Amino acid sequence: MRIRNFLVHTAACFIPNRERRKAFRRRYRQPDATELLRRRVAVLEDTLKEKKSGNDNRTDLLSRIELLEQEELCRKKRIQQVTAEKARNSIQDFGKNNRFVLIHEDGHEEYNPQIEGLTVIFYGNDNRVELHAPIKFINCRFKLGDRAEIVIQKTRYNICDVFVDAPMKPGNKLIIGENFSCGHTVFYLGEAPGVCIKIGNDCMFSVQNFFRPGDGHKITQQGQTEQINVPKDIVLGNHVWLGMRNMILKGTVIPDNCVIATSSVVNKVFTAKNCIIGGGTRQGFKAWRGMAQVGERLFLPFGIS
Repeated sequence: MRIRNFLVHTAACFIPNRERRKAFRRRYRQPDATELLRRRVAVLEDTLKEKKSGNDNRTDLLSRIELLEQEELCRKKRIQQVTAEKARNSIQDFGKNNRFVLIHEDGHEEYNPQIEGLTVIFYGNDNRVELHAPIKFINCRFKLGDRAEIVIQKTRYNICDVFVDAPMKPGNKLIIGENFSCGHTVFYLGEAPGVCIKIGNDCMFSVQNFFRPGDGHKITQQGQTEQINVPKDIVLGNHVWLGMRNMILKGTVIPDNCVIATSSVVNKVFTAKNCIIGGGTRQGFKAWRGMAQVGERLFLPFGIS
């Protein structure tokens, strides 16, 4: 409510005419609880002025109060219906034998859960999405084709703006370990069958990162039919940090406790731990020798203020 009123107030500042500016604010501003109460009192006062008899005033006041309460109840029911409808649309199954399960901390399995902030679309058959609680999504979408698999372990942090695209080829996998957090990240798995992206525990991604284990097209030598740009798996170890706008391409292997610098293109196998990997030439250089970790996260997990 406060954000809406702030946006309305800001937009009205660009209207030069004072009366039109006031009319714009009155039309689009969301009244707060105090103003709603003030309106209700005004309605009751007007009703008192219209009636001359005390008994009639009391009867009319009660009827007006009941009418206002019914309107408020209808508004709340409508909000609940819209919320429930949105939650039902968070799972779209156009195939058969698809499994979507949320495993709680006590081991209880909840099938086809309605998870706020996550939309799962099954275009094919025999897919599996397995999530482990606690977990929280913000504006995430999973698209699966045939025999695809997504497994995400429990995390204390938010998973924001993740888009998993695997609708074209069968048998693709995305495996993510515990305490994963990220901003806007795209996992594109729809261009080759049987490829896998595996991410270890305690990994943190910034925004605008892109994972692609294939090139999306076939390249052969002249006069031959054998493909030379074969798709390969992507593997990230534990405690790997990604900066902004990175491209993680086919065949990438990142060991534990490494940092990917901003705007890097990575497609090599690295074996040394505790390294910074960066640059368009995919060159890595060592840092923090002898350290077991690269640091701690600088933001709070969800649910903690």
